[in-house]
Parts: sequence; C-alpha cells; structure tokens
Amino acid sequence: MKINCYIALVAAALACACNPLADTDDMDNNVQATRIAFSPEVVTLDNAGRNAEEDQGQNVIVTLNPKARRSMAWSAETDKTETWCTLTECSVTDADGVTHRGFRITATENTAYKRTATVTLTAADGTQETLRVVQTGVYPDAEVTVDPKQIEFNADEIVPVDVSFTTNMGDVYAVSRDEDADWISWEDLGGNVIRFTAAPWDDEEQPRTANVYITVGSGETSAATAKIPVTQLAKDLYCYVWGASLFDYDRFELARRMTKSETGVYRFDAYFTAGNAPEIRVNTVLRADYYPAYALAADGRIVTLNSAADAVPAGPAIDIDGMRTLTIDLNAMTYTLSRIAIANCMPDDAAAACPSKAFRTKDGGVKIWMTRNLNWNGGPEIGAMKLGSRLVPAYSGSATSGGYDPQDPYIERNPAYDEEESGGSVKGDQAVTDRHGRLYTLDEILLGTPAGGLGRGITSIEWPSAYNVGSTFVDAVGTQITARVFKSAEMKAVTDDERFFAENPALSAQIQGICPYGWHIANFRDWYDLAYAALEASRGDGTYPVREEMLTIAKLVATNANNVAPWLRAQEGWTSTPARAAGADAFDFNLYPTGWRLNKNGYGQYGDVGAADWLLGQEDVASEQRQGDEQLLVQRQPRRRQPGCGHPLREKLQSQEVINRQGCGPPKGAPRSKNDKNDEKAEISADGVLCGLRMAGGMLRRRLRTAARLVVGADGRTGGLSRTRTRR
Repeated sequence: MKINCYIALVAAALACACNPLADTDDMDNNVQATRIAFSPEVVTLDNAGRNAEEDQGQNVIVTLNPKARRSMAWSAETDKTETWCTLTECSVTDADGVTHRGFRITATENTAYKRTATVTLTAADGTQETLRVVQTGVYPDAEVTVDPKQIEFNADEIVPVDVSFTTNMGDVYAVSRDEDADWISWEDLGGNVIRFTAAPWDDEEQPRTANVYITVGSGETSAATAKIPVTQLAKDLYCYVWGASLFDYDRFELARRMTKSETGVYRFDAYFTAGNAPEIRVNTVLRADYYPAYALAADGRIVTLNSAADAVPAGPAIDIDGMRTLTIDLNAMTYTLSRIAIANCMPDDAAAACPSKAFRTKDGGVKIWMTRNLNWNGGPEIGAMKLGSRLVPAYSGSATSGGYDPQDPYIERNPAYDEEESGGSVKGDQAVTDRHGRLYTLDEILLGTPAGGLGRGITSIEWPSAYNVGSTFVDAVGTQITARVFKSAEMKAVTDDERFFAENPALSAQIQGICPYGWHIANFRDWYDLAYAALEASRGDGTYPVREEMLTIAKLVATNANNVAPWLRAQEGWTSTPARAAGADAFDFNLYPTGWRLNKNGYGQYGDVGAADWLLGQEDVASEQRQGDEQLLVQRQPRRRQPGCGHPLREKLQSQEVINRQGCGPPKGAPRSKNDKNDEKAEISADGVLCGLRMAGGMLRRRLRTAARLVVGADGRTGGLSRTRTRR
C-alpha cells in the first residue's frame, strides 16, 4: 500500500494538494497572470553544502503557469551580499526521467551559524518570485521555548503567572517588556522561571495589552527571543470553566475563560467526555481558592459554593464524547449543554445498528472502526433529494445516464437519469448497498448537503471554503486546523513519525461531516494506525505477513507497504491478487470496492472490475494500473474543486479523526465522455483528511471511484465514519 500525502487540512483534513509541477494552471480559466513555482519550495543544505539526499548542492525545477507562459524566458540571481551561495541555470531531470528548466544551488562550507540567502527569479514579462535558501552551520542556533506562550491577568485579584523557558544557550538570557508597559513587572525565580505580575486596572470597558520578551544567547554566538503577549482584562465579571468532564480543561490550572453573550450569560465550546464522575466548575476569578464559586448540577441548576467545605454536586450526565456548547445563565442560575453536530449527520439510533470493531494502535491505544461503509440517506425528513446514492450494478455506457443533461456545462440536473431513490429511473441494488454502503459527493460528506450522490462537475466550483488550503477550521474535538500542503518529498523525509504527527495536527484532524455524533471521517493517522493493527494480526500468519519496517510515514508514502491490503479486504468484490489473508475474517475490516459514478456516463459497477485500476497512492495512471490492489489507506479526492461524482464513506469510531478513502477514475477500458479525456493523470494525496487528484489540461477528473470508508477514532475523544476511540 502506497500513500502519497500532498496536503492536509484539515484536512481532516481537508483539501488535497496537487503536484506543483502538474498541469493545475488552468483549473480556473479566468486566471491569466503569470505564476512562478519552484520545486522544492525551500532549499535546505547542511553545513557542508549537501541536500537531504547527501548530494552536493540542490537542483531546483522552475515552472511557469499558465501553459501559455511555460516557455517564457526568465533569469535568476542570488543576493549579491551572500557570496557563499551560487546559482547556475541548467536543465533538471526529475525522478521520472522528465527534463525541466531550472537551476542548481551550491554553497560553500559553513563553519559558523545558520545562514540564509534569497534567489529572485524574474520572468520576461517582469513577474518575480523568490526562493529561500537555508544552510545550517556547525554551531547550534539559539533556541528558546516558553510555557505558557501567553499571559492573562484580571483587572484586580491579580494572580502572578510563572513562565518557564528552555534554551540551548546556557545561562545567558535577559527579560524585557514593551516601553509603555511599565504596569508589568517580574522577578527571576531561578531555574529558568520568571514570575510576571501586573498592576491593577480600573477600565470597565477596555483591556490593555503589551508584550514581554525572554532573549537568550548573544550577538557573538547566536540569539533568539520569545515574545509573550500579555493581556489584562477590563474590570468586568468573567467566568472560567474547568472540570473532569472537560477533556482539555479537566484541572483548575487549565481553566478557560468563557465568552460573555450578555450580562450574566456566558458560553463555551469544548470537547466534553462521558465519564463516571462528571464535574464542571465555574469561577469568576482565575484562582482556585476564590469564593463564591459555582458547580453545574445534573438537573440543569447552577449550585453556589461558598467555601471549600461545600459539597460539589455530580455534574451533567454526558452520553457520548464530543463537541458541545455550554451556556450558563447566572441570572437564572441555570445552564444548557448542547451537542455541536453537522446538519443531516447520521443519528445515534442508525449508528447503533452499524457493526464496529476495536483495533489496537501502535502506541497501545484503541480505535474503533465501523466494519462497513456508511449507509445513511438523511432519513425521511430530509426531503426528495437524498444523501448519497445506492450502488448500481451495471455501467450503462449511455451518455445521458449520470444525472445531468447531456449538454455542457453540467448545470441542468436531469431527474430522468438519477437513481430512483432521488426521483430518477436508475435502479439501485438495495441489498448490496445495505451491506456495503452508499456513494456520496464531497459536499455531502463534509457538509451534509443532500445531492443524491451527484455533485455538479464544473471546474469553477470551489471546495467548501473551510477546507481550502490556507483556511482554518475547528475540528470535531475542538482543535484548530489549518489546511496545508503535504508534498511527497516532505513525507518521504520524515524520520520521527510521532514528532511529525505532533507538529502537523492536520494529519489527525477529526471531521465529523455526516458521521454520527462522536464519530469522524478517517484521517491519515487513523489509516496509519490501522496498518499497524494489520501487522499485529499478521504475526504468525503465513499467508500475507506484514513487514513492520515498511509501516512508517516515509515508507507508506514512498512505496508499497506490502500485504496490508489482504487484511483489509472484504470477502466479496475483489478479483485481484493478493486477494485476502487467511486471517482476514478474524481481522474483520471488510473493505469493499464500492464503485464510482460519472457526471454523464453514469454509474460504474460495484466490485473489483479491473482490479488493476484500484490503488492507493500512486502518482500517475501508469502506476495506478500496476498497483491496483494497493488502495488501502487513503482514498483520493479532488482538491479545491468539487468532484462531479459520488464515493462511499467509512466511519471511524469514537474519536473524531478522519480520512475518506476515495478512489478516482473508472476501470481500465471503461467508456469515457469527451469531457473526461484529459483527466487521466490522477494522484493520491492525503491531507490528513482528504486525498487529492491532479488536474490535467485544466479539467477536473470528473469521476471518483469509491470504496471510501468513514472512520471514527478513539484517542480519548470521539470518532467518525469509521469511528476510532482513542483513550489517553
């Protein structure tokens, strides 16, 4: 199984990235401005001038977009003052043997500290773009980290804040503040701990802000400064919430300030956990020993605590882990606690009927996955248009069976060619759908917007804005995720998997989408963990043993993690080899090759018709045809643009982590409409949540093969289409 991860939102996690050298330039035909791209986007060399592959220097590929600009002349030069960095224009051959225009960066040996240079490339029409060159030195650069990273004081009843810092520069450090911030003072407690405090503040409307600084090192060695924002609140009533029922704020020192809605009314969005000893506390001063304080009782009342001797009532019973809004009303001394869930998500009673299984993760945790794809049409209240589409057994070959009028562009939906459940005449197979799930569009998966499994296939349609690269969103466990690009080269260079996951939360983004509350769409981390579960299951099984050394981020992206696929496959549908491990029944994952749907050519048959066309992570059609059975970990999904096809989802159980496993493209030899001819180059990308397609010739690939699963994970939180409950 090979996974090429090019973006993560968000995911999760959740727009997918395309290869910067791919023909993505015409995805929006209205964009005519010259655009310059470099690969790699940053040049990094060691102190001897070697790149990550231990080669002397670094080749850089230059691409000009759109296509009309590809052959435009350009020139490049480095900073005149940075004489250690040399640029030579040349032709660059990539790993596939394709030759590109570009240049080579070389550097002299660096016997001091890290240094940087800038390459400026100027196209013939005057367009410019810069490339950063970084060379490490033989001496360590100064580093300083602080905890906490920001400070907040009340207007009065001020509680000092201790800031600890770590550095590689010994005892050389200094503390300072903004010039106009004489209301902030500090004392050095020793042991790299600084205690900050503030003078009282009497403004009843406006807070005041400033920054303090901890600087380590010196100009003779290397210096680094940590800036710590400081806020002193206006003189008003504030509420701080914590307690055992709050996953990230279970102790007083972790208490978070609630948002004031009106006088006496405060709210707070957070991840609440189900537990045997529910407790939620509220203080109006950020001090544990301040009274009166408040506690939330199980019956919806707010109970006043006048001293530490007062009994704390049992808090609200929480039926399942997940994001909720807590609203307290100190006027009425009551509160409400309501779920935060997407419209048209699968209800609890429907989820309860779905089979699931717990799988062990590499770190000893547990993730629970639904063991079949999602089968939820939105229920009787959703109206005539349903969520998703049932599976249809035969590829019709008709140019008018996909659900749209045959005339371009695909705007007019033709009900006569829809699946009959949404008012059309195409008959779905209810029995197979019940066992293996439905086909969904991207908007249906992420937003719960019913489309009958058919999305508009126009290249100008954007992804849901929250999941575009650069956008930020809050996932189903309250983590703020920034959608970003994960390029293959970056993933292949990972040497510390856990650190990489920690530094890139988009890879573990938990997006609920249409999953039941407490579940999420399976993300990159979920599939990574599932591969290890397959490894454990394969120990002692002689049919298809999984090789542990292949189950790293770098290997999963760079090559095939052999023998994982046979452990995930269902007994039905697959015709390729290796088909199934002897222990696959006991492993019980049941991945079924569900099929696909084209905008105009209609439904592809379900099951493994042309097994060679099913893959996981190959970067082009050729490799896709070679590696047909390796589709296990991540599914492909178009990036930034809406797919004009449907795909299935698998949920991951109880933990709000997600990645849809989605395949793209009809089987080899299947008929194609004229608008599909230029869409052949597909590449898989996993952004932690979504996987991407390459766009060729300015046309989106208008089909999306589907065998997707939603997964929900369990890491102490909630899960999704394949729910994974991960306990901490």
